[in-house]
Amino acid sequence: MSDARVTAGGAVAAAFGSAAAWLCCLPFALGVLGTVGAGVAQVLGPIRPWVTGLSLALLGIAFFQAHRVVPARSCARDGHCSRPERRARTRLFLWIAALVTILLITVPYWLSWAIYLTL
Repeated sequence: MSDARVTAGGAVAAAFGSAAAWLCCLPFALGVLGTVGAGVAQVLGPIRPWVTGLSLALLGIAFFQAHRVVPARSCARDGHCSRPERRARTRLFLWIAALVTILLITVPYWLSWAIYLTL
């Protein structure tokens, strides 16, 4: 057999061995992450209303900044302002961030329903 074939076969065998080891340790790693996450949630639970209010206030400021009309005097001296497609992309990402934020804020209300519905 050629050296290239042996090298390729060894690489494939190493990849399968790595995948098997990863799949073997994955349940343990997810259990540890879940335990750590529950501990962090327990510690941060009392400040949840403050963090929620701060998140909503910052989203409000971001929407105000993204959707406000830019006065002509704030443009550069050569009359160059931000491009409309850049502002549209900023608004799109802001809406995505807002949806993710609302989804994460409402997790305690819909997660138990989703878990017990599937059982």
